Formats: sequence, structure tokens, C-alpha cells
Amino acid sequence: MKNWILILGLMASFHANAAIIAEGDDCGDNCHWQIDDETHTLSIAGIGKMKNYNTQSVEGRGILSAAPWFEYDDKINTVTVGEGMTSIGNNAFRAMHLENVNLPEGLEEIGYGAFMTHSLKHIDLPSSLTKIKDIAFQDAPLEDIELPSNLQSIGWGAFANTKISSIILPETVKSLNAYAFGDDTTLNGYYKHTPLQSLYCPEHFMTQCENAVAFRANLGQATDIFSYQTTPNGQIFYNNKWYNNANDILTGNYIQKRIYTIEEANQVSGKVNRVSIRYK
Repeated sequence: MKNWILILGLMASFHANAAIIAEGDDCGDNCHWQIDDETHTLSIAGIGKMKNYNTQSVEGRGILSAAPWFEYDDKINTVTVGEGMTSIGNNAFRAMHLENVNLPEGLEEIGYGAFMTHSLKHIDLPSSLTKIKDIAFQDAPLEDIELPSNLQSIGWGAFANTKISSIILPETVKSLNAYAFGDDTTLNGYYKHTPLQSLYCPEHFMTQCENAVAFRANLGQATDIFSYQTTPNGQIFYNNKWYNNANDILTGNYIQKRIYTIEEANQVSGKVNRVSIRYK
């Protein structure tokens, strides 16, 4: 009952805006969407999972999303998903001309082909996200991506044919598809891949990382894999420097002076009989 009160309240606020050109309640069990023609924004509000969508083939336009808002694609450049939604449905925004996407904390999953667009250059992923499904961002011209610290799974082709040059896998990742950064199929002899140059990988996950770049190596596109360690207090040790988090590696924002704890010194020095405490 409380969920429906919330949805009705959101719908009432939606109707107060005269710029709304389309809306519906068919995006999930407790989900409402609307398009504002003044802000060119598709807003999605509700509780729980978004509906999964099929695709449609249109001559001259290729494979498109069958989501109800797709017919207004030329009116939308921003998508805002409200707090309470826990997933982005399969193919939800596929082939749309999006420039901005706002995702809420609490979102856990991005579906198959959800952001397979040709316009999205940047997206902030919420820390709650745990799963990125197959081809979720394939073909999107993403120039960088910061994977959240709770991410567990990255699917086939999830970042294929993007423009990402460096990426850091969080320690929480348990599943990385071997073709996450490249597609083993061809289209007129063209392989879908990302120009990935550097992959930073948790020390315990190196085998999976090596598998994920093997396909690129077969095409003569080398990717350097760098291993990092995580200390008991959550800090990162990489290339003889300490970092507050893995993403600081890319910015070079290392901890310039600190005292090692005994636990950290043990982890770095390995199996030795003496522990040194020193400044860095």
C-alpha cells in the first residue's frame, strides 16, 4: 500500500508539469515514466525492478529498443532514474541518442543492451551496482568509466567497442566474461573491441583478467595488465605506493607520507621473519 501511495504522489507531481508530452505505467510493477519536452528528460520513478524490453528491427535504422518511450527518442537527451528502482531493464535505452544519464543509489543491475547507444560519453555508476549484463554499454563512446566498489559481475561484450583506454576492476568482482572488452564475432570483417591499454586487476583475479584480454592479443592489440593488492583496512598497494582506493591509481593520487601498520608491512613484505615499519 505504501508503495502505491508513493507512486501516486509521484504521478501527481508529474501531471503538474504542462510540458509532459508522454507518460505511462508500463515500465514495471510499480513504475511510472514521463517525458518533459522542455528539459528533454525521460524520468522513471518507482519501486523495484524495471521491465525488460525486447528489440525491434527497423529497415535503415537497425536493431532498436521496443520500450514505449523510444518513439520519442528525438525528444530525449537525458534519462533520470529515481531512487527506489533496483534495475535497468534489458534494451531499455538501446539505440537512443542519450547525452546524460542519472542513476540512483540502490540500483543493483544494468540489463542486457540497456545503454547500447552511439552518443553516451560518460556515466556515473552508483556504488550499489553489483551486475552489468551482456553488451550493456557496447558501442557507446564512453571515454572513461569508474566501476563501483561493490560490482560483482561483468558480462559478455559489456564494454565492447567503447573508447575506454584504462579500467580498474574492484576487488569485489567475481565474474568477468572473457569477451567483456571485445566481441569474438565480426560484422563485415570488423571486430567489436575497445582500445583498452591498461587493465588494473586484483591480485587474486589475474587469471580471469588475462583471459579477458587474450582475444585482443590474438588480434595484435596488446593490453597491459597490472596487479594490485588490497590491505585489511581497504587501502591499495600498487607499484610500491599506497592509495586510498583503486581508482586513485589512474589519477596518481597516492598517499605521499604515512606509517605502515604491522599488518600492512606483513602483507607487502611476504613471508619473512622480520617486519619493518617505515615512512613512504
